[in-house]
Amino acid sequence: MNKINNYINRIINKIYIIILILFSFSCGENANQVAEENDSSAELVIGTDQISVSTTQFASAEMQLGQLSKQEFYRSIKTNGMFEVPPENRSSVSTYFGGFVKDIRLLPGMTVRKGQLLFTLENPEYLEIQRNFLEVKGTLSYLKSDYERQKTLSDQNVTAKKDFLKAEADYTVASVNYATLKEKLRLMNIPSEQLNQDNLRSTISIYAPQGGNITAVEIRKGMYLTPTDVAITITDNDHLHLELAVFESELKNLAVGQKIVFNVQNDNGNKYEAKIFLVNRNIDTEKRTVEVHGDLVNEKEIESFAVGMYVEAEIYTDLDTSWAIPIDAVVSKGGSHYLYELVSEENSQYLFKPLKVEIGRTTKEYIEISGIENGWESKKILVNGLFQVLKE
Repeated sequence: MNKINNYINRIINKIYIIILILFSFSCGENANQVAEENDSSAELVIGTDQISVSTTQFASAEMQLGQLSKQEFYRSIKTNGMFEVPPENRSSVSTYFGGFVKDIRLLPGMTVRKGQLLFTLENPEYLEIQRNFLEVKGTLSYLKSDYERQKTLSDQNVTAKKDFLKAEADYTVASVNYATLKEKLRLMNIPSEQLNQDNLRSTISIYAPQGGNITAVEIRKGMYLTPTDVAITITDNDHLHLELAVFESELKNLAVGQKIVFNVQNDNGNKYEAKIFLVNRNIDTEKRTVEVHGDLVNEKEIESFAVGMYVEAEIYTDLDTSWAIPIDAVVSKGGSHYLYELVSEENSQYLFKPLKVEIGRTTKEYIEISGIENGWESKKILVNGLFQVLKE
């Protein structure tokens, strides 16, 4: 029994010793950590102290060097609007002569060329116009000959004046009827020169007045189309442009040629450029706005947009260029502003010194640096990772 107790006591003593060793090791680590913290407690004085960064730190923190560069600065007017085309680029197709739709094979979205067949109409009344034309055409040559004969006889005082006047009136009436019916046939797209008693037709064809995209189809086979109905709408996107609404208070700041930056919805934040080509100075009395028209800078981008598409835009006014640096390169303290310039690169260390600067306007990415001296544009500046260094 005594042997067992002695064995147990030896095991317990060994456990105590192990615990004491581990506790001592832990205390040593904490003491070292406190010492390290005390050593790093000295704060960097911004604007006075230089910064030393190892090449390993530089790479791991993804730091970057850069230089001053010329950037555009501007005042902007935020606005919105949509894509539109001029009135001459949109056609509402109808007919001059009512009829039943006999054939149509179009869908919205289809592309058509100028002069392409759109649909056909049918109506027995079309035959009456053609018959009347042929009748007038058949008598016109006789009436013309009679008029010329009576005129000759009248000039020679061989016939009564009233016979000449009657021949003249008949010929004039027939000529007017002929011209009227010929014009109707032209509007019906029936060539009058080829019309005869063997090719009379009860149908007419309606052709595209311009090329473009079919944006609306309002008819169907078998329905009656009147001259007041719109059958098809064709839109030509060749001059697709922006129409923006700008408040009247900004009218004095608008000018042709100003830059427009815009985006459309659900387009991953992509930005596009346009330029003002027209400012409509007629004020909308309800919205108190004026219309601003802008052309795309890159005409190839037209294919990405459509009439009626909503846009959000900024119009850049008072545009000029100035020296600038990325915003993250500037650190401020006590009303002063500093850049950190690379002064040496030795022994795997980058050494930076503070450079006091004056700042000005800002954009989303850059800040203006004013009053720079000659040669500053070639200085290598820490443009990314500066705040990481200062925090450490």
